[in-house]
Amino acid sequence: MKQNFCAECGAELNEDSRFCPECGSRVEAEKRQNEEEEKKKQEREELEEIERLASEKDLSGLLYTPKSMIARLEAKMEIEGIVWGIVGALQIILGIYYVFQGYQIGKVNEYLAYATGEKMSYSGTWVSIYGIVVIIVGGINLITAKKNLNPEWKVSDPIVEIYAPISGRIAALVVNLLLGSGIGVIGSIFGFVTRGFVMSHRELFKWMTSCLNPNIRKIRS
Repeated sequence: MKQNFCAECGAELNEDSRFCPECGSRVEAEKRQNEEEEKKKQEREELEEIERLASEKDLSGLLYTPKSMIARLEAKMEIEGIVWGIVGALQIILGIYYVFQGYQIGKVNEYLAYATGEKMSYSGTWVSIYGIVVIIVGGINLITAKKNLNPEWKVSDPIVEIYAPISGRIAALVVNLLLGSGIGVIGSIFGFVTRGFVMSHRELFKWMTSCLNPNIRKIRS
């Protein structure tokens, strides 16, 4: 069984330990740090393996190395994540404004209906409902931002297969256009830019995947 050590007192810990048996300190943070370091080490080893294989394969026709392609993809994902984060935050603020305005309109309509004896208009209610929908869309976009800023994929994952489907991106564009007050279109545009980058270099990304994952069909030599 894998052994860890307490960051406070140095006592030996079992893999499933939650507290140090010597000093009682929580060890989750230490375990997470070890897991993150192990993940980074694995990613470095994968990139080194790709670079080694690239040196053995004729890649002279390519402008960028595999390592630089991963760096460029991560940079684009980070930019997309920042854009989605800004868009999502603005949508939530705008949605709250719509809810408040709907409430105000509802109070005015209620007063007019009481004063005139006419049927009350529910336009304020619909404005508030739309505001709630905008808030929900904004929340979804914030989740998208988090996924782009903290990607969980590995170099060995089928990157092209992840980015190839376009229906989800079109659906996000339509939802943000119709229900997200139109602001989300900006995030969708950056999403298409990231996808376009992957698809324009799909042969290299497929080759990298095939190097590290034998279960993925290799591209033609």
